[in-house]
Amino acid sequence: MKSFIKNPISYLTCFILFSLCSVAQQQLSSVTEFKAPSKPNLDTSMFGKWPALGPKAVISNDGRYVAYTINNPLSYESTLFIQSLDHSFQKQFAGANESFFFCTDSRRLIFQRGDSLMFVTFDGGRVNSIGNVESFQVPVANVGEWIAYRLKGDENKLVLLNLMSGKTNSISFVTDYFFDKGGNTLVVKCSKRSGQGSVDQIQWMNLKDRIFHQIWERKQLGNSSFQISKFIYDDSGKQCAFTFNDSQGVQICYFKKGMDSAVLKVHNGSPGINAKMLVYSLHSFSKNGKYLFFYLQEKEKVKERLPNITYAQVNIWSYNDIEIQPAQRNDLGNLNTFLSVVTCLDNNSQVLQLQDEDDAPAHHLNYITGDYVVMTNNHRGKLPYWWSNCEKPSTYCISLIDGKKRLICEGARFGYFSPLGKYFIYWNSDSLAFMCFNMNTKMLNNITQSIPDKLTEDYVKRLEPQPVSSVVAAWYENDKSLIVYGKYDIWKIDPEGKNKFINLTHGYGRKHKVMLRLINGDDGQGIPSVYSDKSSLLLTGVSDLTKDNGFFIADLDGSHDPTLLTMGRYVYYKDFSHLLSGGASIGMKPIKANNAACWIIRRESANEYPNYFVTRDFKTFTAITDLHPQKQYNWLTSELITWKMFDGETNQGTLYKPENFNPQKKYPIIFQFYETRAERLNDFITPYYSMAEIDIPWFLSNGYLVFTPDVRFDIAAKTGKPFGEYTYNSVVSAAEFLSKMPFINGDKMAIHGASFGGAQASYLVTHTNIFAAACEAAGFTDPVSGYLKLSAKGLYDKFASRESTGGYVVGRTRYGATLWERPDLYIKNSAVLNVDKATSPLLIMHCPLDDNVRMEDGIALYLAFRRLGKRCWMLEYDEGGHAVQGNDAVDYNTRLTQFYNHYLKEEPPPLWMTKGIPAKLKGIETGFELDPQGSCGLDCKICKYKHYAHIN
Repeated sequence: MKSFIKNPISYLTCFILFSLCSVAQQQLSSVTEFKAPSKPNLDTSMFGKWPALGPKAVISNDGRYVAYTINNPLSYESTLFIQSLDHSFQKQFAGANESFFFCTDSRRLIFQRGDSLMFVTFDGGRVNSIGNVESFQVPVANVGEWIAYRLKGDENKLVLLNLMSGKTNSISFVTDYFFDKGGNTLVVKCSKRSGQGSVDQIQWMNLKDRIFHQIWERKQLGNSSFQISKFIYDDSGKQCAFTFNDSQGVQICYFKKGMDSAVLKVHNGSPGINAKMLVYSLHSFSKNGKYLFFYLQEKEKVKERLPNITYAQVNIWSYNDIEIQPAQRNDLGNLNTFLSVVTCLDNNSQVLQLQDEDDAPAHHLNYITGDYVVMTNNHRGKLPYWWSNCEKPSTYCISLIDGKKRLICEGARFGYFSPLGKYFIYWNSDSLAFMCFNMNTKMLNNITQSIPDKLTEDYVKRLEPQPVSSVVAAWYENDKSLIVYGKYDIWKIDPEGKNKFINLTHGYGRKHKVMLRLINGDDGQGIPSVYSDKSSLLLTGVSDLTKDNGFFIADLDGSHDPTLLTMGRYVYYKDFSHLLSGGASIGMKPIKANNAACWIIRRESANEYPNYFVTRDFKTFTAITDLHPQKQYNWLTSELITWKMFDGETNQGTLYKPENFNPQKKYPIIFQFYETRAERLNDFITPYYSMAEIDIPWFLSNGYLVFTPDVRFDIAAKTGKPFGEYTYNSVVSAAEFLSKMPFINGDKMAIHGASFGGAQASYLVTHTNIFAAACEAAGFTDPVSGYLKLSAKGLYDKFASRESTGGYVVGRTRYGATLWERPDLYIKNSAVLNVDKATSPLLIMHCPLDDNVRMEDGIALYLAFRRLGKRCWMLEYDEGGHAVQGNDAVDYNTRLTQFYNHYLKEEPPPLWMTKGIPAKLKGIETGFELDPQGSCGLDCKICKYKHYAHIN
């Protein structure tokens, strides 16, 4: 679809010409077998240099104008584009920041460039500016009517401008300023010299009358000024609270519209504060504005007893310790904070400390509308939850009126309040249902037990079943019903459990295998939206069969099927619950004009660069931007492949081919895997150096095919099969299936995995001989020895308190049993214990700064290969972590490509593979030069016969 914008095209054209004229020397010295007839292959000189959409796009309230930025990596700045949808207006500004917005009347756009505040008027195309601007702010939820900006200079002058009327107010000596979210109030902190000291003030302005009213003043001697460490409003903008620090410690002041001045609300001597506690910081107002939440902190711990120098300095590890010794040492000096509350209705109210030593933070504190909070007692997350005999965390409600506690349940997960605070909804892993606790009657009900739909993930199984979405999707007005997701459909539930559930999508999702989700299900902070019975909802859907993404519209009565608006091989927008294992693109939530049926959407596909479009009906889309840098290169295509695994189950994966794919050729192929990857079928992959996993566009452009199969898992203790067997079932069956295709060379197949994928690759390389080469990066290789290791770099490292045990039992490995309960599963799954069966040459990448998987895992596998005389190389980067970056990534990408080129394309091995790099030459020689006369190993048939397809 042709774009109506010329400037972005010109911008891109200049970039492409620049890139093509500045091709740097490639890192690889080998000759690429695969030559594109009409387009050049990807070159490393263009990595990180493609222009990209900025993080923000806006549309005017009347739906006539749009604005967005394009980031130019060559100049390290963004260009702001402003345009009308009828083609009559367009401007661009280099160097603009991302804080741009339209005025409420849709007549102007405002942004900052350098220290200038810019005003672009659409009628006549005038551009005005205000210089010497240090900063500006606008209300978060009411953008476009008010702006406050502070000028540089000795007076620190703040100007408040009404963008509709043009009227201004100003005040000097401003050190900080705050709008409330809705744009009703502006609070300003002022500080100016007075004699031998200073006078600090806080001024309050109701934006309707635009008159500053002083609500707080403090005079002090010397050069010091009081510090506001936190300032907050309530949701209405009629109340505020702030903290200041002085010799008495942190103190909390409170002000409400109509009061003469702010009052000291909480200080260290307030009633209810334990003598061992100090006021620490503010948190928030409750949603209804009745309560003010803040934190107390333990007083600094002073050692009254000094260590006896004649005693041995010994750490005593006890089996009864909740935390092991390294974790305890890491916590030394850390002072716990405790959630507390005070009512806003009583000036002499008592402080209630809500949180005890063992309590985790309260559930969604900012959303509390009633007189209760809900807390969980789990030793602040220190309980070893992966122990089967461990007590389950207790969840209980606390009255904000008198502090009384009441137990709700044991082991609640994902708890949320209803909008009016009538109910607390949480997930129960035992009953696989959502439970509802009535905050008034204290009754507990299973409200989803009868729904004829699975509410849990049934594809990527976990030891503890998870709901499809861990949040309640939305609510109806007055808390009368809630909306939850099944795998495919959307359900209306009565929180009292009295009325029958309703399938709002009429079974369409399950019938067509389309996972339907609300687009405006929450406010972006996990807070569910509220709808009326008559609302029509815009939905996003993802096909479980084809991975197509699109939009639907549905009524909230569930009487008929949703109406399909568009569906295709794109990524428009996905809910996080669409993603099975993470990492896939979710696209962008459509951005609607406030007063018009007009939306900005972002669209991408495997061969279409992400671009902005505008739509009025979600059926037709008009391009706003036209970025297509991939068209200058031999790009890629993606294809969904379906096959039957060895166990008879059907599986899916994505086959990536180069754009100039020739079905008459035989291609080498690399299998890359982790968990689910087919959901990335339509993602655009921006090329870059391989950092742990391979960069797919790079390898495609260099003559390979790449296949990313889904790997389906179950709990090992339940099925008797550890994750390695599931990987074998998926990957090896896929390899056998694809090897029968006429364009795939079944003798030139390789596997590659990183992190958990590295663990899978380690298993495969020791359990099958069909792959010509393998690479594992930062994977764990021996669960038997790894089970009782501490995570991270060393015993006394700050991360070392993380025990590996829990990850093996309930993490991605899904053993579901301890080492002693099912040692057979751990032994069977150990790559180290099965190295004697390995035949494929292996490349390992593991780094000492990896705080996810200890480098000892990589070393153990390397030593096992070396001890048995099997071909193996390990890359260890001094600055690398769980992946590599910068120059290390350039190096890794080069060596990785040379490794695969030798075994899959029969190119000569490089010197680092044939002769190695002695420690004394580290950082001096790279060993990248190819060595046609050398040998990577006596059992290498390629080196033995010097049968190279190409010699550089």
